[in-house]
Amino acid sequence: MATNNFVGNIPDAIGQLKKLNFLILTENNLSGSIPSSIFNLSAITLLDVGLNNFEGFLPADLFTSRPNLQFLSLAVNQFTGPPPNSISNASNLGSLVLQQNYLTGKVPSLEILNIRDLLIGLNSLGNGEVDDLRFLCSLTNASNLKRLNIGSNNFGGSLPKCICNLSSNLEMFYLYENHISGSIPASIGNLVNLLLLIVENNNLSGMIPQAIGNLQNVVIMSFSGNKFFGPIPSSLGNLTRLSRLYFSNNDLQGAIPPSLGNCTSLQALQFFANNLSGTLPPQVIGLSSLSIYAGFAKNYFTGSLPTEVGNLKALGILDVSDNLLSGEIPKSLGSCTSLEYLNMNGNRFEGSIPFSLSSLRGLQKLDFSHNNLSGQIPEFLASFKSLVSLNLSFNDFEGIVPTDGVFKNARITSVMGNSKLCGGISEFQLPVCHLKRSNKRILKAIIATIVGLSGAISVFLSFLVLLRFKKKRQGPASSNSENSLLKVPHLSYNDLHKATDGFLSANLIGSGSFGSVYKGFLKEGKQTVAVKVLNLQYHGAANSFMAECEALRNIRHRNLVKIITACSGQSRQ
Repeated sequence: MATNNFVGNIPDAIGQLKKLNFLILTENNLSGSIPSSIFNLSAITLLDVGLNNFEGFLPADLFTSRPNLQFLSLAVNQFTGPPPNSISNASNLGSLVLQQNYLTGKVPSLEILNIRDLLIGLNSLGNGEVDDLRFLCSLTNASNLKRLNIGSNNFGGSLPKCICNLSSNLEMFYLYENHISGSIPASIGNLVNLLLLIVENNNLSGMIPQAIGNLQNVVIMSFSGNKFFGPIPSSLGNLTRLSRLYFSNNDLQGAIPPSLGNCTSLQALQFFANNLSGTLPPQVIGLSSLSIYAGFAKNYFTGSLPTEVGNLKALGILDVSDNLLSGEIPKSLGSCTSLEYLNMNGNRFEGSIPFSLSSLRGLQKLDFSHNNLSGQIPEFLASFKSLVSLNLSFNDFEGIVPTDGVFKNARITSVMGNSKLCGGISEFQLPVCHLKRSNKRILKAIIATIVGLSGAISVFLSFLVLLRFKKKRQGPASSNSENSLLKVPHLSYNDLHKATDGFLSANLIGSGSFGSVYKGFLKEGKQTVAVKVLNLQYHGAANSFMAECEALRNIRHRNLVKIITACSGQSRQ
């Protein structure tokens, strides 16, 4: 009668079915106490009343009067009191599932049980005393033991060495969220068939034994939230089936072993809040299998972020915040197109935000704060429709703050601590942008002469170049028409801003190393044009423009557009 909407109590009449072999009432809304007549059914082999609202103490003779009982599940109810001592006599019991109740006290000896599943997690078992885990030694005769969950209780004391004598068939071992202290016995490597080892959130200490590398079948391993110290064992590289590895909130020291790069099935990796140092190994940061989480935050990693980070094309979360990383943000990071959370704050990154990051359109959270980044805030960030948090504060950004997209909301966007920024919405409390006649180092554009002039173009810094987008076929140009080209139209930055709808990303035609090209429409001349915006943060942009002009003035072809004019400006006029 499982998985229905039954409410109320179990009828006493069910206890009159003396030949009843199994009773399954799991996943209903039944409540009250279980009638004693049910517990007196001596023929029953399977009793499952999990996921209900039953309450009360478990009968002291629960297991003595039911010699045939093989499976008992009381999970996810409201049972209280200690587990009955009669469990010691349940020689036929294969599965005992008592998790997620309010059971208290000590677990009795299980010496004669050849149990397969012992799931007693999420209770209040144990008294925080040194002998709380003694019952584990009574399980060493259970040769069929596969699943052992004692997590989220009040067990104290240290891990007894006898755990290494548990069945070699053990696949799941959960010890999480207790008060267990001491170290992990080196002989834990005997449990060679372990798939899941979760010891997080205890008081465990000492070094993680190299023998951990013997667990070559393990898929998920978590040591987070303890007091482990010393190096990360290089033997972890043997765990080629490992899918998730968590070491956060410990006191681990030294470097991440490059051998971890052998774990080519890793999907989640977390080293958050340790004392790790050295550089991030390219073999690890470039594991293409990482798809869920890669966390290296709150350590002392130095050096640059390896370009191999671009291999993380399926990764959802990358967190390298609060370290000592330096250098420029690698352009290869733009290949991580599945990223939703990117945290690089609290480091020493410098240079500009690379244009390649414009491909990270699925980002929900982006944090570059507390670095040494410079240059302009990229316009493409305003087109990221999924962004719900953007932090660019405390860097050295300059220029105009965009006003579209995420930049419309000061509650989810922060640009404070950048003294060279201006504009933006009023909530940012930044100064108004004013056009300045700056020296050649900070000009974003140049005024260029028209293509066709025989003299050299004297240009050092180039910003905006306006090109014809389409040209009607004409006959050979006369000398008069050539002279007319010398009448170069004068266009302001504001004119170009309007023509391209504020350099809207939807009008972006293409981009390259030195700049981007936008489609625009000049209302005055009723002309469709292309506007090339040079990125002067890239060395060689001005020289590239000079070379382009020099080539175009000597070439005539119907498929090549001509330069109309050029514009120099720093702010909207």
